[in-house]
Amino acid sequence: MKIGILTYHAEYNFGANLQAYTTALYLQSLGHEAKIIDYGREATIPKYQKIVPKEQWSAHDSFVENRLPLTQAVNTKDELITVVRREKFDGIIVGADAVWSYGETEKQMPVYFLDWFFETPDIANIPTAAMSVANMSLGFAHLNEVDKAKLKNVISNFSYLTVRDNWTRTAVNEHIFAGENCVELLNPDPVVVLKDLLEDKLDTLGLVEANDKYILFTFPVGAKAPEKWFNKFKAYANARGYKVGELPLPEGASGFDFDFVIPYPIDPIQWYLWLMHSSGFIGMRFHPVVSCISAGVPFISIDSYGSSSSFVKVLSLLGFYRISRLFDGKSKIFQLLHNTKFEKNRFPGVRGLIASKPSDAFEMLVNTQREDITLLCDSLKKEYTQNMKNILDVFKASAPETLDTTRNRE
Repeated sequence: MKIGILTYHAEYNFGANLQAYTTALYLQSLGHEAKIIDYGREATIPKYQKIVPKEQWSAHDSFVENRLPLTQAVNTKDELITVVRREKFDGIIVGADAVWSYGETEKQMPVYFLDWFFETPDIANIPTAAMSVANMSLGFAHLNEVDKAKLKNVISNFSYLTVRDNWTRTAVNEHIFAGENCVELLNPDPVVVLKDLLEDKLDTLGLVEANDKYILFTFPVGAKAPEKWFNKFKAYANARGYKVGELPLPEGASGFDFDFVIPYPIDPIQWYLWLMHSSGFIGMRFHPVVSCISAGVPFISIDSYGSSSSFVKVLSLLGFYRISRLFDGKSKIFQLLHNTKFEKNRFPGVRGLIASKPSDAFEMLVNTQREDITLLCDSLKKEYTQNMKNILDVFKASAPETLDTTRNRE
């Protein structure tokens, strides 16, 4: 089958690039033709160029152009309709990532809900799936009743629905469907299967050369609070035979005294390989943690996605970090690790991390049982592959009888 993917794919962001790449690669591994609908780059890239150093731009641009199977570039809903007509997809997948965000200042429904698609009769019969979509904690309660009704109608038209986390499921079911369980299925981020898909390609990906034993960090650009804590951690790790390196955020490096700093430009797959071959990771953002789980690498998450309420901020300032973590249900890190052995590996922000002893953080990493990470990854991969099989079965059932399905090996 020929499958279109509509997702965040062109941002100057390693995770966004990799989740799009993994989705396409996974479908291709099953014998399908996957095309990423190249929507929105004209508006997206200038926003990122304001915050990402120029020397890193080429890594993301090149990855998108050379690694992703793209359609013609489009920037409006009318152009989306045209490209869907031209490509003659047998199914369209929306997601993964936070594509179901709907900001308070949005003047029209974001394209990732497919209102433009369902309103166009000659293409609206193509089956559709929401795959691992997320909302990024805003919810939909701020929408007026008219917009909620429109959104309810649009979401009801999807052939198959999965969301990435319980927070998004609750937001859709309660804010849009008034308590009705329209969305029931969770589906993890595609990157959980990336290592399996890369196994036979590593020789051609420019595998990085690095120390045999190294721990990677990401810290906020310009942060000063964790520097003393970090220096103690590095000394402790060095004394035990580990080097400590920085895997910079897309928007820059911290400036701390690392043993080495991975230089820009960093290709997204190279970024993943640095994590995959590390002895452990401590840092920010969602996809480094997903990548570590995928690769079986110990991790500590500096979770900046949690509650921003004044009450929680006061708890953190007073040092009640363990209590403050109980209010972080909107955090995608919280949702990923909740009810797993790795809940304790999530620290609420930089302040939460530096409240711990550097030696304790080091020992948490090196004493992690990698078998436990593998078990977690296996459970996520099982969930992902089953949902993707279900999606493809729905697409196949809707396909014309003349469609050649002999390529499908799911």
